[in-house]
Amino acid sequence: MNPTLRPPGPAWSGSPLLHRTTRAPAYERWYRTFWGYAERRMVDRTSGSWWHELDEHGQPAFTIWDGKPDLYHVFQATLFARAPQHQGLAEAARQGRIACRARPYPSWRSAAPM
Repeated sequence: MNPTLRPPGPAWSGSPLLHRTTRAPAYERWYRTFWGYAERRMVDRTSGSWWHELDEHGQPAFTIWDGKPDLYHVFQATLFARAPQHQGLAEAARQGRIACRARPYPSWRSAAPM
């Protein structure tokens, strides 16, 4: 990962929507690939939270800023996979349409019907 780039949150958010729209299995595979990478490289199991930036060797980097960000973008990325694709997250949450089930990876298959 280029150390000047943001984490793959948009990819986590977009791949389930692309899969639901196209039904192409490749988007589900990409989604699981992105989360697998995050699990191996970005989740900080020692101190908690996650690393928002990695260097070319997959190690934590601090080019954008020193320290760790809040979990806003990662949490939002998990919600997009669980929400209906035709609504914003706030409206889907207000209507109780964000599917919440404990799974190793967020699953868009448990999301409310489109």
